[in-house]
Amino acid sequence: MSRVIPNIAHRLLRAAVLALGAGLALAGPASAQSPAPSPNLLACQRYKAELASVSDTASVARALQSEVGRLEAYYRTLSCEGGKFLFFDTRPPQCGAVEQRIRALNAGYGADNGEVAAARRRQLQAQVASACTGVQETAAGPASEFARGGAQVICVRTCDGAYFPMPNLPEGRSGADEMCHALCPGTEAAAYSMPHGDGALKQAAAVKGNRSYASLANAFKFQKTFVPNCSCKKEGQTWAQSLVKAESMLVRHKGDIFVTPLQAEALSRPKVRLTLVGRADKTAASLAADAAVRAGDAPAPEAPKAAEAGAEGQRPSVRIIAPGIVATPVR
Repeated sequence: MSRVIPNIAHRLLRAAVLALGAGLALAGPASAQSPAPSPNLLACQRYKAELASVSDTASVARALQSEVGRLEAYYRTLSCEGGKFLFFDTRPPQCGAVEQRIRALNAGYGADNGEVAAARRRQLQAQVASACTGVQETAAGPASEFARGGAQVICVRTCDGAYFPMPNLPEGRSGADEMCHALCPGTEAAAYSMPHGDGALKQAAAVKGNRSYASLANAFKFQKTFVPNCSCKKEGQTWAQSLVKAESMLVRHKGDIFVTPLQAEALSRPKVRLTLVGRADKTAASLAADAAVRAGDAPAPEAPKAAEAGAEGQRPSVRIIAPGIVATPVR
C-alpha cells in the first residue's frame, strides 16, 4: 500500500509537467503568429503629424509676415528712418515702440519662408498618399493618464488633436498656456511638451499637470479625419485680427519700458540743478522780510542807541572802541 501512493504521486506530477510543457508549446506559436507593427503604419502617422504641424505653422507665419509689412509701412510714414545721433533722438515718440514690435515679430516668426513651407507641405502630402495607402491602423490599448513630456513645447487643439510648435516663449513655460491661447483663439487649446524624434507625440504631456496627450478624447484625430469648424482663427476675423494678443505678448515681455507721448515730452525737458540752495533760500527770505517791512506788515527793526541819557541830565560817558582810528574829542 505504501508503494502504491508514491507511484500515484509520481504519475500525477509527471502529468502536470507534461501539461505545462504542452501549454508552453501551444503558447509559443500563438505568440509568434501575432503581427508586428507595420513600418508603413509608423511612417504614415509620422508624415500626417508633420503635415499638420507644417500647415498650422505656415498659416501663423504668413499672418505675422503680413503684420510685419503693415508695421514697416507705418514706421516709414512716421519718418522714423533718421533723427538718431549718439544719445539724441529727434524722432516721434512712437518710433521706438514700433521698431521694437517689428524686431520682436521678425525674431519670432517673421523669418519663416512661406515658399519653403509650401514646398514641404506638398512633399509631405505625396509621402502621406504613398505611405498610408492600404494601411489599417490598429486600435491602441488604453493610454496612460500621465506622461513625461520633453524639451519641445507645442500648442494642441483639443477639437482634433492637431498641434504646432511654439519655439519662442517670452516668459518661458510659465506663460506657455497663455501664449497658446493667444495663437489659437478660435478654439480650445493647451500647451504640451514632447521630446524630439519619431513617435514623440505619444509621449507628449501637458505643461501644467503632466496629463498625457494620448489620453485626450480627440488625440490623433487630425491624422484620420477632417474636423469642420475646428480652426485657430476666429470666425469672421482675419489672421492679423486674431493674433493681436499674441503680437502684444511677443513685444510686451518683462524688461520693456513703454513711454507715452506725454511722458516722452516731460522726459525731454532740460533739468535745472540748484547748486547754491542754501544761498538761494537765504536771499529769498531776506527779500520777503524787506517787502513786509515796506508794506507795513511787520515792525521795523530798532536802530542801535549810541548813548543813553544818564540820571538828572548828566552827560553819559563815551566808550572808545578804536583809539587809533577814531579821533578822541579834545576837551
